[in-house]
Amino acid sequence: MAGLDLVGAFAGLWVDIVCPQCKISNRIRLKEIMIESSIICRGCYKEFHLFEANASGTRSNRQVKSLEDEINNLSQEIVINIKL
Repeated sequence: MAGLDLVGAFAGLWVDIVCPQCKISNRIRLKEIMIESSIICRGCYKEFHLFEANASGTRSNRQVKSLEDEINNLSQEIVINIKL
């Protein structure tokens, strides 16, 4: 049996997103949230950015880890000269 691609399966589902400005419901695919795209409201024509609420924590953790790695790499390059 082939493996299930749950992310791919859910990406095509339609969801309703309420515009934060005019409160009109806008129908989008989950994929639009997953790729953090921008949409234009069908009611007020205001553009707003979509993002996963939980993804911000994942993204922040990834950035912190990257910074830690960079600091470790830089600290290995530091040479201290002590004159007596």
